[in-house]
Amino acid sequence: RGKGLDADLATVERDMRDRDARDSARATAPLKPADDAVTIDTSAMDAEAAFQAALTAVRVRLAAG
Repeated sequence: RGKGLDADLATVERDMRDRDARDSARATAPLKPADDAVTIDTSAMDAEAAFQAALTAVRVRLAAG
């Protein structure tokens, strides 16, 4: 919409799910977390809490060497 295009939320969501499914299933460089990735569920966090959680994860990883 910011580009002046008509956008339907349901269509955008469906397109994003379809894209993610294609990207996850591709043979070359599939969309997936790295084997040593740290996953942080930020869905119930504000920006500051998410930043602090990420910072804590980095510090823990660095301390573990």
